[in-house]
Amino acid sequence: MTERNEDWPTFRHDPAHTGTTGADVPEGELSVDWTANTGDAIFSSPAVSSGTVYVGSSDSHVYAFDAESGEEQWQFATGDKVESSPAVVDGTVYVGSDDGSVYALDADDGEKRWRYETKDAVFSSPAVVDGVVYIGSDDGSVYAVDADEGDQVWRFDSADAVSSSPAVADGTVYVGSDDGWVYALDATDGSQTWRYKTKGDVLSSPAVADGCVYVGSNDTRVYALDAETGEQRWQFGTRGGIISSPAVDSKRVYIGVMDTTIDLDFVGAIVAIDPESGEECWRTQSEGFVDSSPAVAGGLVYLGTHGAQLRAYDCANGEETFCVESDAPILSSPAIANGRVYFGSETGVVYSAF
Repeated sequence: MTERNEDWPTFRHDPAHTGTTGADVPEGELSVDWTANTGDAIFSSPAVSSGTVYVGSSDSHVYAFDAESGEEQWQFATGDKVESSPAVVDGTVYVGSDDGSVYALDADDGEKRWRYETKDAVFSSPAVVDGVVYIGSDDGSVYAVDADEGDQVWRFDSADAVSSSPAVADGTVYVGSDDGWVYALDATDGSQTWRYKTKGDVLSSPAVADGCVYVGSNDTRVYALDAETGEQRWQFGTRGGIISSPAVDSKRVYIGVMDTTIDLDFVGAIVAIDPESGEECWRTQSEGFVDSSPAVAGGLVYLGTHGAQLRAYDCANGEETFCVESDAPILSSPAIANGRVYFGSETGVVYSAF
């Protein structure tokens, strides 16, 4: 099984977590063309590979659905909630579970190939590069695990839970920790290259592009750090803690944030930031808070909200072009593949919008 250019095979699309794809997207407004039910809330973000949608559910299962029809192909039971987002590489699905394990499953039938146990819940999502699975655990460690055999390659210990998902670029693993640090680790042996201290938990997952690392923190700021040295290039202040992970294209950095109305009520928003200067390009408020991370394709940026809507915005100016209604808040991040947008809702429903 080979991942195709139009696939979205991992959290944030690629190991560098750019959240951006060149895949075709449908013209005009989207509408829901199928839904599929799981047994509980979906915090996991879908991965799409070779005609199949893979997603985790809080009902403790990993699911595979046909990408065009939504027909269930298989499900696999873990020992606890699956809030981690799957990565699909070379016919294998890699995913974490709140039972503390990382699983490797056959992409065709869901059969378990191996299981690696950490010491706490695995909310982090895997990045798979050059035969190695990189993932964090709430036990405070970042793990590198052999993708074929499930054997530990190395482990790096931070001072608190690692819910952030590692991004991998140019031989370096970038990841945040609840201890407030952003770490750069050598992908080969896990040795620390640099670290940068924020003033809050780093639940957001880094995005790496053009020699820069972009990441949010619960200290209300978005940071741009030099990928080689960790030196701060800029910081951008918002009005609340940031859980959303940034998406990056050639012109802007996009991220979901907390905002306030003219009456000082808290709402969610999406902000576009100039990647060179850190200046705001535009800001558009949404209904409900935003935990979802944006996805970019075809000149549009897509984002789920607590207001039970998937919204699409013009990348150039932030104007909302349309929204797709769901049955419940959307905490899952959208995946764009094969002319469709896939996402999950808090009631356990997987949506395909076409």
